[in-house]
This record gives sequence, structure tokens and C-alpha cells, in this order.
Amino acid sequence: MEGAATKTPKLVEQVQPQPKEDKSVAGLLSKIIILEGDIRKVTTINEFAVLAVNETHKVVPYFQCFMWRRSKFGRLSIQAVSGASQVDSDSPSVRSIVKIVKFLAEKFKDKSLTPFDASVDNVPFYDEWVEMLPPNTLWCEFTDAKTVRKLSAGLLFFREEPFTNSDLAAVTPLLDAYRYTWYRLEKVRKENRSLLGGFTRSRFFKYLILGSLIAVMFLPVRESVLAPATVVPRKPVIVGSPIGGVVDRFHVEPNQLVKEGDLLISIDDREIRNEVAIAAQELETAKAEYLRAAQKSFSDADSKSEIELQKTRVAQRALQKDFAEARLSQTRVYAGRDGVAVFTDENDWLGRPVSVGERMMTLADPEEKQLDIFMPIDDALYLDPGAEVRLFLNADPTRPLKGRLTQTSYEPTDNGGSLSYNLKAQIEDESDFSRLGWQGTVKVYSNDRVSLFYYLFRKPISSTRQLFGF
Repeated sequence: MEGAATKTPKLVEQVQPQPKEDKSVAGLLSKIIILEGDIRKVTTINEFAVLAVNETHKVVPYFQCFMWRRSKFGRLSIQAVSGASQVDSDSPSVRSIVKIVKFLAEKFKDKSLTPFDASVDNVPFYDEWVEMLPPNTLWCEFTDAKTVRKLSAGLLFFREEPFTNSDLAAVTPLLDAYRYTWYRLEKVRKENRSLLGGFTRSRFFKYLILGSLIAVMFLPVRESVLAPATVVPRKPVIVGSPIGGVVDRFHVEPNQLVKEGDLLISIDDREIRNEVAIAAQELETAKAEYLRAAQKSFSDADSKSEIELQKTRVAQRALQKDFAEARLSQTRVYAGRDGVAVFTDENDWLGRPVSVGERMMTLADPEEKQLDIFMPIDDALYLDPGAEVRLFLNADPTRPLKGRLTQTSYEPTDNGGSLSYNLKAQIEDESDFSRLGWQGTVKVYSNDRVSLFYYLFRKPISSTRQLFGF
């Protein structure tokens, strides 16, 4: 066996020691009896596995031995490897061993103890097999007619030389001891007593699961779509700049409650005050010239024609002064209603030139709210006003709020680089705790019902049709 170990690369480069012991029939029977006694004393699966993969070498020589087992759901795994303290189930070598076990389990479905030669039989992954392990193996499964439907396990021996009838005769009594002990381990007994364990491994269970999945796909469900949403005022009052100028000061804080007539914003009035002063000076000058022309007309008949001209200039200068004073009064912006002052940050506006009518803030009633929803065009559904809406706020997603759709758009708009349909919804939940500016996710339900299959695969179907054009 030592010479055979140099012929083929092996999974574990180690050879079981060969003690100089009695190789007679009596000595072999003595080893079998001792090993049977030891195996019947173990109480855990790990103890059983370590003893089986390492001590069986005293009866049958082999290069490597693996113990495999099935979970309650029929999943194969490697429990122990001879000469190794632990098993890495994610390693490529152990995955290859699992592949060999699956292949042999299917091939020897009704056999408990059978030799196998990979070099003679047709093995699809023969090159992968001999790269790690010798081609000759002995399939040993702990099952019989009574336990075939229960949790199964077994040993898999590998060596260079074929396994003989003498090896099978030596392993047969051990197989009975292994089978007896395996199905009496406490953990295995608990799993075997579970009806779910046996039922889930049956073919009927697999067909039942498949049929149930197919049936569930035909269940009618309401079509819905998820979209981002923001709580916005329902009828806000726009506060714009009444004149062109530079913002000098904000007299309120963001989200501050204000009353009608409260001062909100001041626009720099230094230039306009100069205009008022100049207009006032020009008005006084025009009045003086008018008075001089009036006095001169008493002595000079030709000066009477200038009276009307000077009178017109006085009226013009008076209008310019009134216009400048009106502009000066517009440098102070006052609240036109009670509400909350909604704007970002005054530092974004201070020192910034604004044009006439430019929006600087809004006044909103905190009790009059609605949802501003942006539904992506890829998720668009046919929605009618009155459709049910559920809002999951980022501030508290555990308490959804109910609402109704009030408005839908027919044309998509640009929303941060992506096209979306703008929807409006009204919150109708009595326990409404939302605040203006809060964001979240809205689930909008369509009035149409579709199958669960269509609901889950609507987007993949749409993408496939767009890709292949059918």
C-alpha cells in the first residue's frame, strides 16, 4: 500500500501505520470483536465518525476513508476524514468527495456493501477523481430494509488495490455494528422520530411542493408599485420677491410658525433709499422752478407758456418720488397668512441677487398635507384617482399610514436624472403623525387583480420583450 501511495496524487498525503500484529484468522476476528465493542460504546455522532474512519483500518487496509451522512432534508455532507481532525465543507476537495458520494449513492441505491473500480466503470468525472484519490473504492452504507427510509450514513474507503471478497467478509460484521450503533445515537434517533424528516425526503413531498408552487402562482393579487414620496403642503402660499434686489436678512427660522402680517424677509434698500432721496430733491427743484415761472408770468407775458411745462415736470417728479417710495416699501416682505415658513437655509439666500417674483419660501398650513409621489416609468401601472395608498415613512417605517390617490400625471417629468410620473395622494389615517418635509416609500395599489406569477415576473417579462422584440 505504501508503494501504491506514490502512483496517484492523494487528497491527504498520509498512510495509515502498519503495526506488526497477528494476521491470522483468529487475530482478525479478535480485532473485529474489539472494534465492535468500541463502536457500540460511543454516544455522539462525532465520536462515532472519528472511530469509524480511523479504526476500521485495523480490519481492512485502505488509503483514505470518509464518513458521509444525510441531513433530515436529504442533503449530503462529509462528517469525518481519516487522519484529519476537522473537515472544511467549503473546500474544493470535500466538494469533490460529495460529488463521488452522490454518484455512488445513485448507482448503488439498493446495496449496502459493494466494491467499485472507477477505472473500469464509466465515471463522468474520472480525471477529477484520480487526481485526488485512488480509483478503487468500497461503498459501505448503514441501511437495510427497515431503515432505508430513515436518515442514512456510511463509509467510503479508497485504495490502489481492488477490494477482495475477504475484505468484504471482514467488513460485513462491522457494518452490522455500525448500523446498529448509528441508528441508536440520540441525535439520529430524534431526527428519525420526526415525521417531517421522513416526509420531506419522500418523492411525494417533492411533487407536493412543486404542485403547491404552481398552484400559488395562479392566486389573484392586487397589482401594486413602490415609489418614493415626500410630505408636502397641500395649498401653500408662495412668497416671492416683489422687486429685484439683494437679500439682506431673514427674520424667521425654517419651519417657524408665523402670523399674518409678520415680517419675513428684508431686501437691501440702500440703493432705493438713494433713489427716494434723489427723487425728493428733484421734486423740490421742480416745485421751485414752477414757482419762479409763476411769479415771472405776472411781469412777462411770454413766461406764461412755461407755467404749464413746469407744472408737468412737478407732476412727473412727484410720480417718480411715489414710485421710489413704493419700491422702498416693497423691500420688506410680510406674511400674507398664518402658517409655517418653509425654506431651506437663510445662508443660501443672504447676499444673493433675486429677480422679481423669484420664489424664496412658502407659507403652509401644517394640518393641510399631501404626498408628492414619483413613480418610475419602468414601474408604471394604470392607476385611477381613489386608489389605495400606504405610506412607510423613513422616520417610523413600522407604522404605515393609509391614504388615497388624488391626482395622476399623463406625462413623465425629470426627477433627479430619471423620468417619473408625478402622483398626488391625500393622507386619510386618523393617527397621522407625519410632518412637512418627511420622506418615505409609498405602496400604491391598483384596482386591477393579476396572478401572482404576473405580479412577480412582470418586469422580467417586460425586459425580455424589449430585448427580443416579441
